[in-house]
Amino acid sequence: MTEQLLSPDRRILLGAATLLAAPGAAAAQPAEPGFQPPMASAFPVQAPGTRLAWEAVVGIAPVIDMGDSPLGKRRMIPITGGTFVGPRLRGKVLPGGADRQLVRKDGVTLLNAL
Repeated sequence: MTEQLLSPDRRILLGAATLLAAPGAAAAQPAEPGFQPPMASAFPVQAPGTRLAWEAVVGIAPVIDMGDSPLGKRRMIPITGGTFVGPRLRGKVLPGGADRQLVRKDGVTLLNAL
């Protein structure tokens, strides 16, 4: 999930649906020169790609500092509501969720958005 901070109380979240090639579509190294698997030309290899699934504008409340723990500093950012829209869906973000974070002592932030 890509996240851009708009202002202290708004965020834009972007979701991307990953389009994967068929299982086994990746070409393996041939065992000997000139070897071609049977029906290789019938299943062309396609590079995976992505496309926009949705974009959400979400309201957030001020950060709640939950203090230090053995693993690092814990904090929570409540979600107050918002909207989302995509090529094939749209809806309303209900209040009540939160972005829970653990800021480790090495500076890495782990996210758990529910």
